[in-house]
Amino acid sequence: MVLHTSPMLILPRVLLALCGGSIMLCRCERISVSITQCGGVGDGKTLNTEAFKKAISMVSNGTAGGTVLVPAPGVYLTGPIQVSSSNITLQVESGAVVQAVRSTVDFPVVPNLPSYDQPTPRYHPFVWVTNTSNFRLTGGGTIDGNGDYWWQRAGSKSIERPRLLEIYNCTDVEVSQIELRNSGFWTVHPVYSTNVHIHDINISAPANSPNTDGVDPDSSSNVLIERANISCGDDHIAIKSGRNDAGRAFGMPARNITVRDCVLWAGRGVSIGSEVSGGIDGVYISDNRLLGPSEHGYHIKTSSDRGGYVRNIHYSNNTIGNVAGDALLGILTDYGVTTAAQPAYVTPMSNISYVGFTREAGSVPDTHGAGAFKCFSESPCQNVSFDSVVLDPVTAGTTWQCEHMVRPDVRDVSPDGLSAACS
Repeated sequence: MVLHTSPMLILPRVLLALCGGSIMLCRCERISVSITQCGGVGDGKTLNTEAFKKAISMVSNGTAGGTVLVPAPGVYLTGPIQVSSSNITLQVESGAVVQAVRSTVDFPVVPNLPSYDQPTPRYHPFVWVTNTSNFRLTGGGTIDGNGDYWWQRAGSKSIERPRLLEIYNCTDVEVSQIELRNSGFWTVHPVYSTNVHIHDINISAPANSPNTDGVDPDSSSNVLIERANISCGDDHIAIKSGRNDAGRAFGMPARNITVRDCVLWAGRGVSIGSEVSGGIDGVYISDNRLLGPSEHGYHIKTSSDRGGYVRNIHYSNNTIGNVAGDALLGILTDYGVTTAAQPAYVTPMSNISYVGFTREAGSVPDTHGAGAFKCFSESPCQNVSFDSVVLDPVTAGTTWQCEHMVRPDVRDVSPDGLSAACS
């Protein structure tokens, strides 16, 4: 049966019939479907996997798309959610929680990413948005990955733990007004995607939770991350483009990535890499507050396994609080390497500017120094500049380290000694 009518006139009992699959709908207008109309129950016990599937299928039935509504209050336990149609909004209302079921059985195993050389498969991301355009995640509610169930499996290398939200091969995506917490692995992972706007979100995971990066733009372009509050167990932000042979063969760079006006609490800092094998070009990191406590500051990391390139990186008007395990600023070229790769795949790095760095009020002296820049001897860093970079206090005798960098342009930098270290 085909029902020709305005979606705005469909009654709840008709929606239930649609979710049950007994009626087909031909439409050209957007509709909104609550998962409760498809059997969803927000009691924190009932498994809602099928309710989500039915609601998503319903709003996907037509070119206009629609909104899947998760109403408040309620805790909606579910297996993985996948959206593979365009023009879909997932709206989780304030006071509603979409929570991952604590079960490996409910998470299918999916192939690894083609730009990564990891031989093992991975678990289905909790929310997986694939091959779509015009997707929105919003509403003021919470997505909870029940990460502690997965963190205890961190030592197992057989199957990679699930990301919380992966945006795979999509265009025109917006993630806003949402709390994302307790991911099993990376929290937000836009990969092979274009025109992604992530803003006004909260990301949280315990400081000791393994690999719970905040936002990891990966082989994607035109990504804007702004006004995010992030406290996590690994990199707050990590900009990537595939790893080693697979990343070089796939050859998709990360381009035009902007990170601004974010507040970063516990975690491991703002990084470019270490997965840079497809190249990184055009990164703008500005007006962020790294309050900490953080293991690292702002750094670029790669190794002789990676190859690729890093160029046109611009830092401006960022602050740094307490950093426990590293210099405040850095370039690392031996990240994660125990033996030298044969042959070596060095990463050319050029056009990097550091402007307007300051410390947060009350920061303790950094015992690892203001900056440690260790470029490749085979490919020295070129066209690097520092202007109005004030990183006091640091412990005396550990101010600057600089290896294989073509003499940088240094202006108004404190503590003293950067020009001499790079000469």
